[in-house]
Amino acid sequence: GKRELSPALRSRFTEIWVPSIVNLDDIKMVLTSNFMEGPCNIDYDKIKQVILDYVDWFNTRVCTDSSGPYTSLSLSLRDIITWARFVMQVAGGTAEISQWEVLCHGASLMHLDGLGLGTGLSKEDAESAKLRSINYIIDLIPKHLRDKCYASFKAKELDTVLTGDCFGIHPFYIPYGPC
Repeated sequence: GKRELSPALRSRFTEIWVPSIVNLDDIKMVLTSNFMEGPCNIDYDKIKQVILDYVDWFNTRVCTDSSGPYTSLSLSLRDIITWARFVMQVAGGTAEISQWEVLCHGASLMHLDGLGLGTGLSKEDAESAKLRSINYIIDLIPKHLRDKCYASFKAKELDTVLTGDCFGIHPFYIPYGPC
């Protein structure tokens, strides 16, 4: 986690405060620069637009209601970059899973699976926000892929796979390390 520097150490540095990036054009620029080095088998413009639409919707529609329980849940630039990097690394590394399924798995990993943890949000409120978020993301995905992508959000029982050189849960595998 993030730790503060001791006052003695802090006094040796120049501290610069940078406000959070909330402008979608700025976020789009950051996503574009992150996607520039990715594999060529991904339609980055479409993926980028879905990420931007979702972030805008979640941060403005879900998190801005001052009377609602979700005001502290807004997505940060770090969350967005994590999601983008996950998409690049996973979609570029396997043909077994579509870029849209990777996008959904990335949303779960980056945001949805931990929604409400450590915030005092009730389980019901967290589940409600998660379901609304899943439905919103699914609506942004091409219609012919929605059922398959929706299934990636709903997977509950996962079987581990052990092969001669890899371990994982389909379609995510890591090689065995040295014994």
